[in-house]
Amino acid sequence: MAATNYSINFLNGSSTGPVTLPVGSYTFVSTDIPGYESGTIVPFTITPTTTAVAISIAANGTMQVTVKDDLGVNITSGVLQLSNQTGAARYGDTVSITDGIASFPNVPYTAGGISFYVAQNSSDANHDPISVPQPVTLTQQTSTVAVVNDRKSVTPTFTMADSNYSGITPVTGDLTVFG
Repeated sequence: MAATNYSINFLNGSSTGPVTLPVGSYTFVSTDIPGYESGTIVPFTITPTTTAVAISIAANGTMQVTVKDDLGVNITSGVLQLSNQTGAARYGDTVSITDGIASFPNVPYTAGGISFYVAQNSSDANHDPISVPQPVTLTQQTSTVAVVNDRKSVTPTFTMADSNYSGITPVTGDLTVFG
């Protein structure tokens, strides 16, 4: 019997219908999975007792995340990671933020967009880590997305004294600051 090509269709990571394969070894002729490398699927073998086959494929997108605060200032350090919506499940390795940029390699993408969440494990001394994972979408092989990192807030007590006469303290007034 001559070798035959078999088509396996997937939806959300699972095959969409039964595919009957004769016992033997299989390699991939081609893949049509947007956002993934076509030659990265490892060959597999079907035996008389095979009931399931788990395969993996490598994505080929790059997601660059810019991390700035509300004033547009780059975050100088910290760590990001892909996650689920709540941040409870983390995916892949952590990526360091350097000069406001974290670059994730090997991320899947599609023209319609694949939605991910970015969780922040740590930030620099002047900023609070993002407490709620931020949604990001990857629509092309190389995409840049932005997230905003809140500046740390503190509640100091202010005192005011006359700059010309030591000991004289203004009694009332308002001060408006910008920043």
